Amino acid sequence: MEQQLTPDEVENAIEEAKEIMAASKTEVPLPPVASSPVMPALPLASQSSSPTLNPLATPQVTQPTAAPLRPSSIKTVDNDIDRINKVTITSASQKLEIQDLQKATKKALVMDDINITVHAGEIFALVGNSASGKTLLSKLVVNLVKKTKGEVLIAGIPNKRTRITAKKVGASLEQQNFYTKFTPYKTLLQYAQLNLYPVSSARINNTLNLVDLKKMKNVTLDRLSQSSITRLKIAVALYARPEIVILDDPFRNLSDVEAHRVRVVIKTIAATKNTAVLLTTQDIRNVEGICDTIGVIDDGFMVTIKSYNQFVRDDSPHSRLRVMTTMPHYTAKTIEEKLNVRTFMCGEWVVVDTKPSNAQRLCDVLVAADIKVLSMQRVNRSLSEQFREIVSSKSRRRAAVLDGGDAS
Repeated sequence: MEQQLTPDEVENAIEEAKEIMAASKTEVPLPPVASSPVMPALPLASQSSSPTLNPLATPQVTQPTAAPLRPSSIKTVDNDIDRINKVTITSASQKLEIQDLQKATKKALVMDDINITVHAGEIFALVGNSASGKTLLSKLVVNLVKKTKGEVLIAGIPNKRTRITAKKVGASLEQQNFYTKFTPYKTLLQYAQLNLYPVSSARINNTLNLVDLKKMKNVTLDRLSQSSITRLKIAVALYARPEIVILDDPFRNLSDVEAHRVRVVIKTIAATKNTAVLLTTQDIRNVEGICDTIGVIDDGFMVTIKSYNQFVRDDSPHSRLRVMTTMPHYTAKTIEEKLNVRTFMCGEWVVVDTKPSNAQRLCDVLVAADIKVLSMQRVNRSLSEQFREIVSSKSRRRAAVLDGGDAS
């Protein structure tokens, strides 16, 4: 069954085909030929074996033969081919790789030992408190700040702020500002023209549609909400169709509803465009349900890096139980008296501070008290609780080291 294209996708494909056809029509001019035929030299007697030339024939213009490659040139070409092959193999999975990144000033070491890998289609969430190094890392990745040591690889190529790597990375940074009297459409148009990117109405509309701004493309920015401005920043980062997108705290100053719309956009980008996304945030709740990997940063150092599923799995020893019955308050009182454990109400649920392995014992106590059990579930700690514990435990270890105590 053939896949049906949307009108925007068809228009975009036509625009790109026109650009390719225009580029293919560029011809290299041949050397000028004299208007009158040139009389070639007649063959000599000693060259009687050669074919006889027609003196009235129009001479043929031949292209000069390319000079043979020197051994050094051949070696250079081989090296380039090997490098391209390595890049192709690497870029198939690893789009962004940060190796032993360090940033130091004259007074202090502000960032050290940062190692992050983001694969195609993956959303990597970098979570940290204010002034923990999130924005600095974003600037180091896009070369707005010079690193002291380490390497940033873009699809296997060191990021030296060249034209090639610049087109592979799109960034939405916190201090990015727009002219408020422009519309989203004109903002993208100006951005494309200034950066010498292909300009087409279809491409602009498709980019705005990806971030859910196409219906507001002709509304001036001073009339848009903060969520719309944030999504416009993401659109600017996406216009060049990069393989990697850096989003520095895209949830700042957004309401819960606005943050949800931004989360939907980010998830769509990674899923449909196979884009590697590195985003930063202060509130880990913003990335719950959309990220694949979570990295916790504090004071310029990586505390931990885990997959989202690993965060949930590693928290199993701290899990609790919650139970729903027909008499919630009487249930809580019975559990505290019979099992000597703490309980608290959460809506219609009674949360019991006991391990899930005690589920059968809890159920037996409730049945013996003639309490009808409607449901019983395991409750894991929230990501916010885990984040606070991770950061606080690191602070305690650091304090112990400074005091000369045991860091374990």
